[in-house]
Amino acid sequence: MKKSNEIAIIISDYKGALTEQFVKGIQNMANRCGYATTTFSMLQKSDLFTNNEECIYNLIDYNRYDGIILITRSFTHKELSNRLTAKIKSSCSVPVVSIGDSTAFPSVATRNSSRITEDLMDHLMDVHMCKNILILGGERGMKSSKIDGIRRSFEKHSVRGIDNLFLYGGYWTECAENLATSIADQKTPKPDAVVCISDAVANALIQKLYHYGFRVPEDILIASCDSYSSGKSSVLSLTTIDSDQEYLGEAAFADLYELITGHGLQLRERENSLILGMSCGCGSMKQGNIRLRLEQEARNRKAAMEYRNSKLEEKLYTIKTFSEFPYYIRNLSYLILDSETLGLSLVDSDYKKADCLFLSNYLENGEKIPFPASDIYPKQFNDRANLNTNVLPLIFNEVMYGFVTIASRTSCVYGEMTKDFVHKVSIALSLMKERGLLKQSEKPSVSKTTTAEPASKQPAASVLPADSDSTIFALKNDVMYKVSINSALYFESRDKKTYIILMNGSYPVKKRLFEIEESYGDKGFLRISKSVIVNMSKIIQVNMCEDRTILATLSNKEKVRVSRQYVKEFKNNLSL
Repeated sequence: MKKSNEIAIIISDYKGALTEQFVKGIQNMANRCGYATTTFSMLQKSDLFTNNEECIYNLIDYNRYDGIILITRSFTHKELSNRLTAKIKSSCSVPVVSIGDSTAFPSVATRNSSRITEDLMDHLMDVHMCKNILILGGERGMKSSKIDGIRRSFEKHSVRGIDNLFLYGGYWTECAENLATSIADQKTPKPDAVVCISDAVANALIQKLYHYGFRVPEDILIASCDSYSSGKSSVLSLTTIDSDQEYLGEAAFADLYELITGHGLQLRERENSLILGMSCGCGSMKQGNIRLRLEQEARNRKAAMEYRNSKLEEKLYTIKTFSEFPYYIRNLSYLILDSETLGLSLVDSDYKKADCLFLSNYLENGEKIPFPASDIYPKQFNDRANLNTNVLPLIFNEVMYGFVTIASRTSCVYGEMTKDFVHKVSIALSLMKERGLLKQSEKPSVSKTTTAEPASKQPAASVLPADSDSTIFALKNDVMYKVSINSALYFESRDKKTYIILMNGSYPVKKRLFEIEESYGDKGFLRISKSVIVNMSKIIQVNMCEDRTILATLSNKEKVRVSRQYVKEFKNNLSL
């Protein structure tokens, strides 16, 4: 039975395009069936060890989701993958499927792809007369119909010692760099061609070979088993297979959906096609000087990274008060591309409680919302059910300070710019902690009233205090909700009704304006005109006008006017 209409996706990192396409396929299929997705990834910085990035998985309350998809293929640390699998198996009561081999959970069938890889190998051996072909990437013992197709082509051409031609090395680019170095050092005889597990590995191999003076395709032919777009790199068109990896993500969700509901889903046909590019000599010869293009691309990447880093460091590393932090995050959020909602939360040491410090369109000006960390979002966030969310850890020096959420109503993955942004924010949090600026609520909690009410109905933009004198009932969709007055920008009387104005809208309240003045006058609320009572803590700027009125700017950039009758008291409250 459905509980949340949401599934969790667990990966190591978006290293290589395969994982990205798996996740997009899962998200698209899940969304079509009415499910939101939450993807947890650890932003792994090293293939050899972790720096506590796996702490992000401690946030997961597995049983709050309808099902789990674990992408075991994305983990290069088998010990970590085994520990995580064991933890999920022992604490999870919902269905789980795996993309990649798993002894604990059913693995998604790759569906037959042997024909297309057999065609690729036949092309290299029959058209280009390649005799010595190495297969790079993947893991020893992996089961794949594509590998079956490669073996079938080898056998058809009477190639001997087939097992020695598979170098493996994982799914990330380090195996390509290691092979190029080994060829340059003459530890590995120069092959006629190398077929890589993915485009990412193939492109890394091309660039490293050029670094050592080898030309592609003149010296070595390069091909890939898995393309995730058009099969082209920025410097050389790639001979590759458009293997429709999104289909595997769709199939994974279909398997999970059947476990959740007992009903199957109709899947489309998997579309595999062979793309011939310059990397095997079959593409356009109008490539220009590839070495110069590689060098220019590297310079451009370095310059762009240095620019972004300098801007981030300048803004984040010189913060004088913690209240400035959400302001700078808001102004730097343009670095996160293709997202509709960006959030940032701090967590306590046992990952049980969190403070949401920034949530675009809801919290942008220094407000805080305490909430259970496993909820990922505060209860008041009313768009949750419509989003695909990525959850990334804020880790520096093996300390997890919190997490970032990046969400969109369409399929949502992140890139290198986002990783750089998250890393810099983590460093800034570490510096603020050392300077005594990083403070969290000691006992964050959510009132029982808030927890009981559906998140999709909440008009509030702040956590509800337990003190009834600090709350007021607001009307939305004919239902009354208790909201915190601290989240109010101001109260306004119009059309014989009184409204509370919040960051995300205005809502009718039952109290009249004079009753609000009496109830909340000692809590920082001040009448500034016959129709408006303002929350003084939300004022960020004051301008004196020629007509002797005052124009006050609020934290949402809205302006309200202080009429002449109330100017004196307003100045006294601001100590002007």
